[in-house]
Amino acid sequence: MSWAAALVPAGVLAALLVVPGWTLLRCAGVRGLLALGGAAPVSVALVGVSAFLAGMLGVPWGWAPIGAALLLAALVAWVLGRWVAREQRSRGLRPAGLWARRFELGGARWPWVVASLAVAALLFCVPVVLGMGAPDAVLQQWDSVFHLNGVRAVQETGLASNRGAMRPLYGEIGPKVYYPAVWHAMVALLPAGGSVTLAANASTFVLGGLVWPLGVAALVRVLLWRWWTATPLALLLVATFGAFPAVVLSTLAQWPYALAVALVPGATALAVASRARVDRGVPATAPARLVVTVLVVLTAAGGVGLAHGSGVFSLGLLLGPYGLAALTHAASRRWAAGQRGRVVASAVVGGVGLVGGLVVVLTNPTVQNMLSFPRATKAFYPATIGGVLIDQPLSGPVGDLVVAVATIAGIVVVLRARIGAVPWLPVRPGSGAAQVERARADLQGITWVVGAWALVVVLTALAAGPPTPLRVLTGLWYSQPARIQAVLPVVAVPLAALGCLVLGGAVARRLGRRAGPVPAVVRAGGATTSRAAASIAVLALVTSVPWTVPATAGRFAEAYEPGATRWGHMLSPDEVRLLGRLDRVLPPDALVVGDPANGAALVWAVADRRVFLPQLSVSNLTADQRLLRASFSDLVTDPAVCDAVRRNGITHLYVDTATAADGAKVDAGAPGLHRAPTEGVEVVDSEGTASVYRLTVCQP
Repeated sequence: MSWAAALVPAGVLAALLVVPGWTLLRCAGVRGLLALGGAAPVSVALVGVSAFLAGMLGVPWGWAPIGAALLLAALVAWVLGRWVAREQRSRGLRPAGLWARRFELGGARWPWVVASLAVAALLFCVPVVLGMGAPDAVLQQWDSVFHLNGVRAVQETGLASNRGAMRPLYGEIGPKVYYPAVWHAMVALLPAGGSVTLAANASTFVLGGLVWPLGVAALVRVLLWRWWTATPLALLLVATFGAFPAVVLSTLAQWPYALAVALVPGATALAVASRARVDRGVPATAPARLVVTVLVVLTAAGGVGLAHGSGVFSLGLLLGPYGLAALTHAASRRWAAGQRGRVVASAVVGGVGLVGGLVVVLTNPTVQNMLSFPRATKAFYPATIGGVLIDQPLSGPVGDLVVAVATIAGIVVVLRARIGAVPWLPVRPGSGAAQVERARADLQGITWVVGAWALVVVLTALAAGPPTPLRVLTGLWYSQPARIQAVLPVVAVPLAALGCLVLGGAVARRLGRRAGPVPAVVRAGGATTSRAAASIAVLALVTSVPWTVPATAGRFAEAYEPGATRWGHMLSPDEVRLLGRLDRVLPPDALVVGDPANGAALVWAVADRRVFLPQLSVSNLTADQRLLRASFSDLVTDPAVCDAVRRNGITHLYVDTATAADGAKVDAGAPGLHRAPTEGVEVVDSEGTASVYRLTVCQP
């Protein structure tokens, strides 16, 4: 299959993730890069809500529910936007959008941002193409089996709600199960010629090459708006990280969680921008602005939560420190104004509410399951922290040192500004004291980013380290270090971009050294500083790309390519060819049983024929599923096996005789599915070590 086949589904998904959210944000008054970067979480919220409502109303999932929801939401957003505009006119102001205009980019600056975005997308997509091998290749990891079959379940049942969409994969508890299905809902709609794997792989390119860098660019624009060059710098730097999206989309095979993490920077950007000082004197408490702001931020946060539950906690890693900083600042102002009783009362009420919320969350059965997930790790804390600092997963033995140095430089500058020391700021020549103080205040306002960065590093180390009481906190991410570290680039990139500007200013000052004492604040020329900072970012690319490109390609090859798959392949090249023609060999109503770990489960996703064991997990099996896993080979000698086959309507058997010694993944707990019965079956197709049999006995 040609790679051109991926362009249409990728383009449709990109439009689905950007256009609805951008439309709603623009109607509400959000503009520029912030509307683009924050569009995806709003779009996901729209898709998630429309899928839920369609399920409640019994409407089959498709484009119609999304279109109806978008029309209604756009009307509401337009009304809210008009409300904000009228409020601004009532104050004698010309309507200027919901939030501060300073977050917008001038027309001459957009080409630099677009070019940097193209570089980031290219440096992600090229190694992915090399590693996948084919646009419809099968991701052969544990979680991918569930997600690929989940997409097929949505297509067959027409149910895409988070409550019940994954019902066919969960056996007896299916009607009760909750699972984040927004990713499955979107991928199920993509025009991919019926190929679930092609549609799923197209989502990998869109999430890693578009949604993720756009969100980061918007966040950097909000945090470092005074230095617009930080935005294209950030897009160059984001291409050097491997912790996300490459690891999550290959080794972890976690498309829904990857979607949630990709939405985090855009949602964070909207939240931070909502509290910024508004241009031309419109107070943040003005009724229209306050209501619309709350709705926009909650919608974006809801989109993250609907994408994946762990995404809420990932968003909390950033907005927690941000909210704490905002509350502390407000409390200190009120305390200084003599409102100490109100401060104490608010602290008590807030503390009680926080404790109550934690109790509700931590006692939730789904969260309890996450917290109790077994994970045997005992890494040395300093080694983990060192690896995190240099983005070790895909950056080679020496790590991404340039970005690490730039990140540390950014942290130092922010902390110096926080304690009142003279920061090393790249400001224009002749800048007055007032301008310098405003720049210092801006840096003081992003101290929470440093706190969030430290929090992610500490939690990653705890997850990778030996069991301790504090390690339970990492259970919100299934105690998996890679899931937590995936959030690190969200805060590391802005700090590294600031570090590049600071280091660039120092280089510019050295190059343009003047006689006389060195000024307290580095006042390098803007153009010179920008060129020097860009050179540092390019240096980061030059020193990291030789490692990250082949390493990323290798990670994807380990997850996709049968001959290179790590932890055992589910499908050999022979099996891939076999599954590719099974839709022409098996009747549409076929139900196939076989060892899911050894390829049988993927018959549903690849060949569009139902399977009796649709996922690798064995925690929710029915009695019949447990029986056939253990004893199916006794088909003609055990009446109970025959009864189970007849009761469930099983028509075919998939057997792969390859063993672990051959590099195959084999479920030792399913011995009844590793050989065909001696009679009662006949071969209908085979390739290599895999064969598909039709059952000639035990049929209704």
